[in-house]
Amino acid sequence: MLIKNPVRFLALVAILLVPLVTAPEAQASTLWSWVPSPFPCQSANNNCVAGTGFNPQVSYAGWGQDTNRLGNCTNYIAYRVGALNGGANPHPSGDASTWKDAVVRTFGQQAANLTPKVGSVAWWGANAGRGSSGHLAYVEQVNSDGSIDITESVWNTGSGREVLTPGTPGTHGWPQAFLHIQDAPGGATAFSRSDGTYYRASDSSPWVKISGQAQSLAMDGTRMGIVNSDGAFYRVNDSSPWIKVTGGANAIAVSDTGATAFSRSDGTYYRASDSSPWVKISGQAQSLAMDGTRMGIVNSDGAFYRVNDSSPWIKVTGGANAIAVSG
Repeated sequence: MLIKNPVRFLALVAILLVPLVTAPEAQASTLWSWVPSPFPCQSANNNCVAGTGFNPQVSYAGWGQDTNRLGNCTNYIAYRVGALNGGANPHPSGDASTWKDAVVRTFGQQAANLTPKVGSVAWWGANAGRGSSGHLAYVEQVNSDGSIDITESVWNTGSGREVLTPGTPGTHGWPQAFLHIQDAPGGATAFSRSDGTYYRASDSSPWVKISGQAQSLAMDGTRMGIVNSDGAFYRVNDSSPWIKVTGGANAIAVSDTGATAFSRSDGTYYRASDSSPWVKISGQAQSLAMDGTRMGIVNSDGAFYRVNDSSPWIKVTGGANAIAVSG
């Protein structure tokens, strides 16, 4: 073949050999926990979860889930866990009852258990009280009494927000399992020194200055508390606003159940959720700690801890000047 214009021919070949590059899909911000007030909601359309940005007529994250103008539980989970929170695709079918096996096959047996976590997926199998094809819901919050706040989209039905009371798996509405595809992250760290207080969401995230020097810091799950020269504050997650504790404090503790505690000169106060009343539980404390439902306190009477809100306080023999607990 005679090439009349070699330069032009080579340029054309170069263009044809350039790989086809497609623009990446826009990534929405993560949304680990969304707990509007009032929380309970039932709707014959998408209204109860519209605040998350979910559109039931869009198929999300490349997970291959069907759209429906009224709703679809599997597509909602693909949106929350895959599109927003960056979870890996477990390659499930569109039948919710098959998701547990798909998650175990993809991530291992430990990815399906009976422990709810913020960001996990509540799972019901076929004919377990949530339909012949099973059901999925998103766990927004694990409360101090063991109940969970869930949001859901229901196939060809609508949407809802519910508080579920613990029970035997698969009975009285309690899920048969929780699927851990991409739970709300641990790994966050914060520290304070004379030039300020710094925070990073994971070991690979950059350090960000969030405050001046702090006298007390606390984290559990996505929640964080801080006491500095401006007062005492806590927030639900990285994207939520800081909430100021009226009257200040000298120590603060938070729990991923939604509980918060703080101490100041007139006593130590606790509430089980952001909508619960504050309850005085002790005199001023020099040390506070919470993790899950467990709480520890050191005050003038000694050092104490309890397993949950309804369990008795256990005194540490010999006292202490600081305390830590683990859920």
